[in-house]
Amino acid sequence: MKRYILIAYGLARDRLRNETAYMANIFAETASTVFYVISYLLFINFLFAKIGSVAGYSKNDIYFMMLVGQLTFYLYASLLLSAGVKIISTVRNGEFDLLLLKPINTIFYIYASSIKPITTTLISLPNLLILTILINWQALNLTPISLVLGFITWLASILILNTLIIATVYPVFTRGEATDTIN
Repeated sequence: MKRYILIAYGLARDRLRNETAYMANIFAETASTVFYVISYLLFINFLFAKIGSVAGYSKNDIYFMMLVGQLTFYLYASLLLSAGVKIISTVRNGEFDLLLLKPINTIFYIYASSIKPITTTLISLPNLLILTILINWQALNLTPISLVLGFITWLASILILNTLIIATVYPVFTRGEATDTIN
């Protein structure tokens, strides 16, 4: 266990160095995602200016679903998709064989080395804060059972996403190419 902690610490140091090398890209991507969220929020406001609800959902409910969707997307893009792309690149470069020879869990190494915590935080934080502020939390009809069932459904969707990524990465082992399926 101590070995995995040391490896995770070394990978985190390496990720920090790599991520901070291109800060302009991070700020441009942050501006792009903020613009997307603001334009989506404007669309929701224009839509609800004409009607009261969509399929029984109020504007506040849509904001909450958008918050959950944005949170899921950022977790998906930073954890699952980046690991799938890393598997493809390591197989194509011939580094995957060397990873299999290392005395650590290969999946742990690939997932830990592909996480971008600074980039993900800087890109997602403004959008999640905007949505969190806009939601009227008292108006949501959240009960403990609905939260538990929603969380179980959310976890199932994350597992399905991870399974789909593994299924789309698989052709790199058989045909040597899987980039088109994951993009």
